[in-house]
Amino acid sequence: MGNKLVAGEETIIYRRMIFSTKSVIYFPDAAVGHRLKPKEYTTEHIHKLFSDGAYTAYNLAKANSSRKIAGRPIGLLVHALVSTIQSTAKWLASTIQKNKPQQLLHKLIIIRSLKIVAVWISAP
Repeated sequence: MGNKLVAGEETIIYRRMIFSTKSVIYFPDAAVGHRLKPKEYTTEHIHKLFSDGAYTAYNLAKANSSRKIAGRPIGLLVHALVSTIQSTAKWLASTIQKNKPQQLLHKLIIIRSLKIVAVWISAP
């Protein structure tokens, strides 16, 4: 989606097919792989992946949620707010413990959660 790393479109397509009584065949043992480029292992790319994941979360929730306000999924907003609070506490704890991997993880979750809130508010 432009320069955003958005995913999940196949999930929306499958759900639409199922609800329109089309057949979908699932192969749980199908091998699927992704070839990653070296730049996709960088901290910058991982930050972008988490941040842009907010758009994926919003699009999937909007397509699948039955509880909405002004067309926006309520559950996603609640989850993002709770996640922000929980990850802020965990980020503080990991900072005190000098646990850098956990610090990074919770920082990324906070970024993604706040971006979800921003996307939720600004969505048309």
